[in-house]
Amino acid sequence: VTLKQRTVNSIVYTVSFWVVKFVTGNIIEVQLYAKSGGDLMRMHPVVMLALMMLFEGIMGITGMFMTVPVMAAAKYYMLSMNMPSAVLDPLLMCIEGTEQGPHMNFVEQQRAKRQKASPEDEEDSDDSDFDDEEEHEMSRINVA
Repeated sequence: VTLKQRTVNSIVYTVSFWVVKFVTGNIIEVQLYAKSGGDLMRMHPVVMLALMMLFEGIMGITGMFMTVPVMAAAKYYMLSMNMPSAVLDPLLMCIEGTEQGPHMNFVEQQRAKRQKASPEDEEDSDDSDFDDEEEHEMSRINVA
Protein backbone atom coordinates (compact mmCIF):
# COMPACT_ATOMS: atom_id res chain seq x y z
CA VAL A 1 0.00 0.00 0.00
CA THR A 2 1.38 3.34 -1.02
CA LEU A 3 1.85 6.31 1.25
CA LYS A 4 -0.88 8.18 -0.63
CA GLN A 5 -3.37 5.35 -0.06
CA ARG A 6 -2.49 5.24 3.65
CA THR A 7 -3.05 8.98 3.92
CA VAL A 8 -6.43 8.71 2.20
CA ASN A 9 -7.43 5.79 4.44
CA SER A 10 -6.40 7.72 7.55
CA ILE A 11 -8.39 10.79 6.49
CA VAL A 12 -11.48 8.73 5.60
CA TYR A 13 -11.29 6.85 8.91
CA THR A 14 -10.83 10.04 10.93
CA VAL A 15 -13.66 11.89 9.18
CA SER A 16 -16.04 8.93 9.50
CA PHE A 17 -15.16 8.55 13.19
CA TRP A 18 -15.92 12.22 13.86
CA VAL A 19 -19.18 12.05 11.89
CA VAL A 20 -20.34 9.01 13.90
CA LYS A 21 -19.22 10.70 17.13
CA PHE A 22 -21.07 13.91 16.22
CA VAL A 23 -24.29 12.13 15.26
CA THR A 24 -24.19 9.90 18.35
CA GLY A 25 -23.34 12.66 20.81
CA ASN A 26 -25.43 15.50 19.43
CA ILE A 27 -28.48 13.80 17.97
CA ILE A 28 -29.07 10.29 19.28
CA GLU A 29 -28.01 10.80 22.91
CA VAL A 30 -29.78 14.15 23.17
CA GLN A 31 -33.01 12.57 21.95
CA LEU A 32 -32.61 9.69 24.38
CA TYR A 33 -32.03 11.95 27.39
CA ALA A 34 -34.70 14.47 26.41
CA LYS A 35 -37.49 11.96 25.87
CA SER A 36 -36.97 9.42 28.61
CA GLY A 37 -33.55 9.74 30.22
CA GLY A 38 -33.96 7.67 33.37
CA ASP A 39 -35.65 4.56 32.05
CA LEU A 40 -33.30 4.24 29.09
CA MET A 41 -30.13 4.68 31.08
CA ARG A 42 -30.96 1.99 33.64
CA MET A 43 -28.36 -0.62 32.75
CA HIS A 44 -26.51 -2.89 35.15
CA PRO A 45 -22.75 -2.17 35.33
CA VAL A 46 -21.75 -5.85 35.16
CA VAL A 47 -23.86 -6.31 32.03
CA MET A 48 -22.24 -3.22 30.51
CA LEU A 49 -18.73 -4.48 31.32
CA ALA A 50 -19.52 -7.84 29.71
CA LEU A 51 -20.89 -6.06 26.65
CA MET A 52 -17.79 -3.85 26.56
CA MET A 53 -15.63 -6.97 26.36
CA LEU A 54 -17.85 -8.39 23.61
CA PHE A 55 -17.80 -5.15 21.60
CA GLU A 56 -14.03 -4.88 22.12
CA GLY A 57 -13.61 -8.33 20.61
CA ILE A 58 -15.75 -7.35 17.63
CA MET A 59 -14.62 -3.76 16.93
CA GLY A 60 -11.55 -3.20 19.11
CA ILE A 61 -11.19 -0.16 21.34
CA THR A 62 -13.78 1.74 19.30
CA GLY A 63 -16.32 -0.93 20.20
CA MET A 64 -15.70 -0.36 23.89
CA PHE A 65 -16.56 3.31 23.51
CA MET A 66 -19.63 2.52 21.42
CA THR A 67 -21.11 0.03 23.93
CA VAL A 68 -23.21 2.47 25.97
CA PRO A 69 -24.71 4.45 23.05
CA VAL A 70 -25.45 1.26 21.11
CA MET A 71 -27.11 -0.40 24.11
CA ALA A 72 -29.09 2.75 24.91
CA ALA A 73 -30.31 2.87 21.30
CA ALA A 74 -31.16 -0.84 21.39
CA LYS A 75 -33.08 -0.41 24.65
CA TYR A 76 -34.90 2.63 23.22
CA TYR A 77 -35.87 0.55 20.18
CA MET A 78 -37.09 -2.33 22.38
CA LEU A 79 -39.19 0.00 24.55
CA SER A 80 -40.62 2.03 21.68
CA MET A 81 -41.82 -0.87 19.56
CA ASN A 82 -44.78 -3.01 20.49
CA MET A 83 -42.94 -6.10 21.75
CA PRO A 84 -44.90 -8.76 23.63
CA SER A 85 -44.06 -8.86 27.32
CA ALA A 86 -42.95 -12.50 26.99
CA VAL A 87 -40.00 -11.22 24.93
CA LEU A 88 -39.48 -7.76 26.41
CA ASP A 89 -39.53 -8.66 30.12
CA PRO A 90 -36.59 -11.13 30.07
CA LEU A 91 -34.56 -8.70 27.96
CA LEU A 92 -35.21 -5.88 30.42
CA MET A 93 -34.30 -8.12 33.35
CA CYS A 94 -31.03 -9.01 31.62
CA ILE A 95 -30.07 -5.46 30.65
CA GLU A 96 -31.10 -3.83 33.93
CA GLY A 97 -29.80 -6.69 36.06
CA THR A 98 -32.87 -6.87 38.28
CA GLU A 99 -36.18 -8.69 38.34
CA GLN A 100 -37.84 -5.30 38.84
CA GLY A 101 -36.91 -4.12 35.32
CA PRO A 102 -40.29 -4.88 33.71
CA HIS A 103 -42.17 -3.35 36.64
CA MET A 104 -40.06 -0.17 36.58
CA ASN A 105 -40.68 0.08 32.84
CA PHE A 106 -44.43 -0.30 33.41
CA VAL A 107 -44.41 2.43 36.09
CA GLU A 108 -42.44 4.78 33.79
CA GLN A 109 -44.89 4.19 30.94
CA GLN A 110 -47.91 4.85 33.17
CA ARG A 111 -46.31 8.03 34.52
CA ALA A 112 -45.58 9.23 30.98
CA LYS A 113 -49.17 8.52 29.91
CA ARG A 114 -50.51 10.45 32.88
CA GLN A 115 -48.25 13.42 32.18
CA LYS A 116 -49.20 13.41 28.52
CA ALA A 117 -52.93 13.10 29.22
CA SER A 118 -53.17 15.88 31.81
CA PRO A 119 -50.19 18.15 32.40
CA GLU A 120 -50.16 19.04 36.10
CA ASP A 121 -49.52 22.49 37.47
CA GLU A 122 -46.89 23.18 40.08
CA GLU A 123 -49.69 23.57 42.65
CA ASP A 124 -50.59 19.89 42.38
CA SER A 125 -47.04 18.67 43.02
CA ASP A 126 -47.97 17.60 46.58
CA ASP A 127 -50.58 15.22 45.16
CA SER A 128 -48.10 13.77 42.66
CA ASP A 129 -45.62 13.13 45.48
CA PHE A 130 -48.36 11.19 47.26
CA ASP A 131 -49.03 9.19 44.08
CA ASP A 132 -45.33 8.35 43.75
CA GLU A 133 -45.20 7.18 47.37
CA GLU A 134 -48.36 5.15 46.82
CA GLU A 135 -46.91 3.54 43.68
CA HIS A 136 -43.71 2.75 45.55
CA GLU A 137 -45.66 1.17 48.40
CA MET A 138 -47.78 -0.85 45.96
CA SER A 139 -44.69 -2.09 44.12
CA ARG A 140 -43.17 -3.25 47.44
CA ILE A 141 -46.37 -5.10 48.29
CA ASN A 142 -46.55 -6.75 44.84
CA VAL A 143 -42.92 -7.89 45.05
CA ALA A 144 -43.26 -9.43 48.51
